[in-house]
Amino acid sequence: MEDEPEYYKFEIRLCDTKIDRDFERFTLPCLRKLSKMFVGKNGFVGQDSIAKILSTVVLKGKDGEWFIKANASIKNIPENFKVIEEIKSGKKKEVSIGCSVATRTCSICGDSTGSCNHKPGEYYNGKQCFMELNDPTDVFEWAFVSTPVKEETNMDKPKPLSDWTLGEVKEHCKEQRDTPARCTGCKMQKYCDQYFGRQGDAAAPKYWDLTEPPRWTEQEVEDARAVKRLLEADSVTRAAYGNGLVAIKSDWSVSIVLSRDCFPSLRPGEIITLDEIIGGAE
Repeated sequence: MEDEPEYYKFEIRLCDTKIDRDFERFTLPCLRKLSKMFVGKNGFVGQDSIAKILSTVVLKGKDGEWFIKANASIKNIPENFKVIEEIKSGKKKEVSIGCSVATRTCSICGDSTGSCNHKPGEYYNGKQCFMELNDPTDVFEWAFVSTPVKEETNMDKPKPLSDWTLGEVKEHCKEQRDTPARCTGCKMQKYCDQYFGRQGDAAAPKYWDLTEPPRWTEQEVEDARAVKRLLEADSVTRAAYGNGLVAIKSDWSVSIVLSRDCFPSLRPGEIITLDEIIGGAE
């Protein structure tokens, strides 16, 4: 496609009829309806970079599966130059979508009420169970799937808490209590009740369980901002089994399935607020 001077245009593959890793697949009628619904929808393609879908078409791929090809555009301005280069180079390629459907049908028994006992991913008489998605009711957003960012060594990191002596802990505690924030801003607050009652050196940090919550990459923070902004969700949770990922509101009025490739640092069975991710980048 030719670019207008003020816009960069590009193509993306939104979704298809393949069975995904959550053992769900869109039916062709569903795909055709989604194709129309996505026209004009914005997508989060980078930090503070928004692209818009201009047109869509449903095509049959060489593998026999149907998919939605979309033409999108983003303003060709300095703030978007980095994102545009990543799209051109293929670094930003894979896309995930957020949508809701009215009907989920079991491939084994055809039940659409959710009352059958078949579990997606398991086999019954040699056939794998999956859910067919149909009757879309809304589309929320589309975004590039996160790519894990390689961790870089920080030579300026302070001494690990596990290397502190009990005397250093007491001195830090005394200094912290003399500040306006008192214990609120102290990184050892969560250990006080559990460990400070011990006697002697047994209270030193080297004997503490210093297991920390997951650290979030810059890409995961970017994705968290996108989910919060476009889906108006508050938290994300990963299923204990099957690795499925869902964005939710605190009152559960919104529950949207996300690509399981997002937020790779989130552990199975864990739920965390998007604000915690946004505030916890490495």
